[in-house]
Amino acid sequence: MTSDSRINSASAETNQKAGHGNPLWWLLDLFSSVRFGILLLLLLFIYSGIGSAGLPLTYAIWEPGAWTAVRAWRGLEMTEYEWFNWWPFITLIALTCLTLIVTTLRRIRFSVINLGVWMVHTGLITMSVGCVFYFATKIEGDVPIARARIIIQPEGASPVSLRAMPGHETQIMTPGGSWSFQVIDADPNWELLSGEDKGKAAYAVKVMVQSPSGMFIRQLLAGYPEFTEDMVQSTNAAQPWARAVKETGQPLVDDSLRMELAPDTQSNFWVMNSAALYLREVRADVDGQTIPVTPWVERPIEGLPRYNEYIELPTDVWLPTGEDAVSTGPLILPVEAVSPEDPLGDQPLYVTAFLPYAGMESRDVPGGDRHNPVINLTLDTSDGRQVQHRMFALDPNPTSPDPSLMRFVWIDHEDEIESMLDARGPQIRIGIPDKDIVIEEEITGFTELDPNTPWNQVEGTDYAWRVQRIDDDLTVRGRSLSMARVEMRNGNQTWLRWVFDSPALNGDFPIDGPIDAHLAQDRKLDESITTVYLPAIRPLAPVTLIAGPGEDQLRLVSSLLPGGPQSTDLVVGKSHQLGPDVTLNVTSYDAKMGMETRPRVVARSERQPRAGGQLSMLQIRLPEARRRAWLTYHHYPFDGSEDLLRRFSYQPSVMTMPDGRLIEVMYSRQSAPLPSSVALDGFDVRSHVGGFTGQVSSVLNWISNVQFEDEDGTILAPVSVNDPQERKGYWYFQAQWDPPEQPSASSAGSKGLNYTILGVGNRNGVWTMLFGSVLSVIGMIYAFYVKPVLKRRQATAVYKSLKGAAS
Repeated sequence: MTSDSRINSASAETNQKAGHGNPLWWLLDLFSSVRFGILLLLLLFIYSGIGSAGLPLTYAIWEPGAWTAVRAWRGLEMTEYEWFNWWPFITLIALTCLTLIVTTLRRIRFSVINLGVWMVHTGLITMSVGCVFYFATKIEGDVPIARARIIIQPEGASPVSLRAMPGHETQIMTPGGSWSFQVIDADPNWELLSGEDKGKAAYAVKVMVQSPSGMFIRQLLAGYPEFTEDMVQSTNAAQPWARAVKETGQPLVDDSLRMELAPDTQSNFWVMNSAALYLREVRADVDGQTIPVTPWVERPIEGLPRYNEYIELPTDVWLPTGEDAVSTGPLILPVEAVSPEDPLGDQPLYVTAFLPYAGMESRDVPGGDRHNPVINLTLDTSDGRQVQHRMFALDPNPTSPDPSLMRFVWIDHEDEIESMLDARGPQIRIGIPDKDIVIEEEITGFTELDPNTPWNQVEGTDYAWRVQRIDDDLTVRGRSLSMARVEMRNGNQTWLRWVFDSPALNGDFPIDGPIDAHLAQDRKLDESITTVYLPAIRPLAPVTLIAGPGEDQLRLVSSLLPGGPQSTDLVVGKSHQLGPDVTLNVTSYDAKMGMETRPRVVARSERQPRAGGQLSMLQIRLPEARRRAWLTYHHYPFDGSEDLLRRFSYQPSVMTMPDGRLIEVMYSRQSAPLPSSVALDGFDVRSHVGGFTGQVSSVLNWISNVQFEDEDGTILAPVSVNDPQERKGYWYFQAQWDPPEQPSASSAGSKGLNYTILGVGNRNGVWTMLFGSVLSVIGMIYAFYVKPVLKRRQATAVYKSLKGAAS
């Protein structure tokens, strides 16, 4: 033991004896205890581990589902940031820092030799302070920025703005009539063909304009308003649209129409893991569409759950059952107004249900209060194929399946089924003029139901026939027609004939030809055989399901089996033979089937962890109006469909107030101001070898060139995933982008690069933690490498002095 250590120990023992029984000295001894310090570090390790990984449920910790996230438990429901900003963590950090301070002051004398330990302890305390500050002030979110906005102002009207996105449209009323505008194309790489920047790429937008006097297309180029021009319809079939300057001598059809591209400048971002309601007053137009009267007003939701289900009544939602069952609890969370512009004033709203993973779904509810026979069935083939059908007996326009092949009806009297059995089904009349043969045969099978339907031979000839399907009561150019699609065979030759109840419309086509062949105008007919389709004179399809007159009575009348139409009782859950290879199975039936639409809670085993809260729903209640409404999550509170970004949703809910006002409500995230407004100036897509193909896999780096503007001026900066940019204490990084998309039935398609989404966040305390880390590392180097050298020198000096005194 060195002399310094003996002195420190003796001093500590003396102080301990002198302060024995004094609570202050007891606390000093506690906070200078090594055991207590180790205990605090162990508690910090356990707390951090539970917050980050959770608790293991089994010994097989490597298995999926072996861990439970404690911070997601009901009553906690915290994000990782919230967990490390909770009072237990702050308390443990404070006690640890206090222990370091007391231990250092009481047990480690400040000297050159002990300087390394002091630096280590000071660094740890500095890191702890920076960590607490980091989690206490941390905020993250994102901001969407479109490539441009289109400003439209016809003469005599106020300007209207919409995001430059293919498919967006708007209408404007003027004293001279109605104008409509639709974005039909946005090209991020339009090559300039003239001017000083010839050869460069520009962002081009084409807008279809329908004015009171005609139609034309206006093309706008971002940054080049002088190149704005119109296109008009031409008489050239090969080029239906031509530049107006070539057709009329003027670049613009109507120069009183102001249209230009402007930056989509954003001054707010939306906070991650937050929730808010957005409200505004709207009015309904003649088409039932809502038109905003006031702008969105935000009501922050504080304390909203994140991971567990909360509902008022189990009958409010569709809950999973069995092993996927979830627990629920009650919730009453007030959402107070914070803005004087709130359309509801001080009237409170309450969140009464929250579902972290759900979607609206309509389901059958048996035992309704009105007569509505509904049957659900499956058709199964011998080769394992299955088709599901849902049929309504009282639906005048059933859509599934084809009513000419299968029908579901209700009868009020028993004698109705007898008349159905006695009546004639669909028939075909076949004539062979050369042999004076005329026959009428009943149609009993269809190849669409059974590909193995046998051929019907015309006796005394080489002709044979069978029917693919029948279509009754078709409306063609205002005329009601019925048709049978008949496969014809003569020796080795096979073809398809459309046989109408009006034979003048009959036509022959290749049996395996393309669809266009079936629509050909020149229908050449084999006149050696004549055919006429004779529709059924009764509402009986080849397969007819009959319900009634009793509520539980259900029968099948089929003409597909030999022997003509046969009636059999249908039993739910039992298979019934329709043909050699087709069976029918009724899965459910109810004569008073109701339908309810509720949120369906997705089973935990089906959930995608990365979805976060994007599939969440909540229910709000307005007590004074006695209104309840389910709201789906919106990633951004868009102003309207003309403000929508591709791949995002816009489905606000409308509540009618007692005074008749319409209030539109949307569930989204809280907004926060940006210290600098930000706009998108363009993109730089760096690709792998082979160039950008439009696929995400071909992108090496995606860079958004953004423009920051504040009181210090305007700067242009490239932002990417690995190269974030700092401005006024906030860091901006690339979060999402707009890839190309092919046209589809529900989408107009896009060349992409129409918007970017930047992640936004602060890093308060990072430099403090970094300084503390560096100081601790320097202190450890000092303690392990410098201190031994100093002690050896000190020992050598003592040894020399003792040796000199002895001599």
